[in-house]
Amino acid sequence: MNDPLKILIADDDNLNRILLSKLIQKFGVECETAPNGSEALSVFELSHFDAVFLDINMPVMSGPECASEIIRIAPDRKPLLVCISADEKGPETSMFDYFLLKPFNTDEIRDLLDALTSALKSEMSYDFEEVIRIIGLDRETMQMLMDEFFSVMTEELENLKKAVAERNSDMITHVAHKMKGAAAGMMVENLRNLCSEMQNVNKSDIRLVRLLLVQIGCCFSRFRGLFTK
Repeated sequence: MNDPLKILIADDDNLNRILLSKLIQKFGVECETAPNGSEALSVFELSHFDAVFLDINMPVMSGPECASEIIRIAPDRKPLLVCISADEKGPETSMFDYFLLKPFNTDEIRDLLDALTSALKSEMSYDFEEVIRIIGLDRETMQMLMDEFFSVMTEELENLKKAVAERNSDMITHVAHKMKGAAAGMMVENLRNLCSEMQNVNKSDIRLVRLLLVQIGCCFSRFRGLFTK
């Protein structure tokens, strides 16, 4: 993947919207902007975006409302959803993949873009027929197990987001361990390795934890995409 990242920013504050777009463009990323969630949704429907940055409180349609609509209309091409806010508590919903606090930190933005780029550029291949052969079960049973894997991982990813938002170190470790086991069982090595990193990372380094969460979410989304093409 050699194309630059493409990001959509929605914020009703014109100054913050321009500031964030300029900071992101510094790193060679394409940006489009919107003054509220409703207009952002209209822009999103017309193009592909790797990430959508949404302010929490906006007129017409809030950030969480817009994020919910994006997930509803594009479950198979969901972008990274980043909540931006001046409130240190962050969003009360786990639908966001990352929380970016105002005032913006250039180093944090660079790290976030690097994590997203790394996740999108990493090789994502999976030979389902070979996995069936190695495990030794029939194809119908394996498809049932894969469907269950997607269901379990979707639920656990939400639990992981919640644990990260609450900075609950024990829960982060517990959920990451469960996700690692599920990924190992279905031989999804990229995802297993990332979950192992999350399980063992220093939980006091919240920025690193959040960046790993970005990579895990992107990896799972791309893997699921292999089965929905």
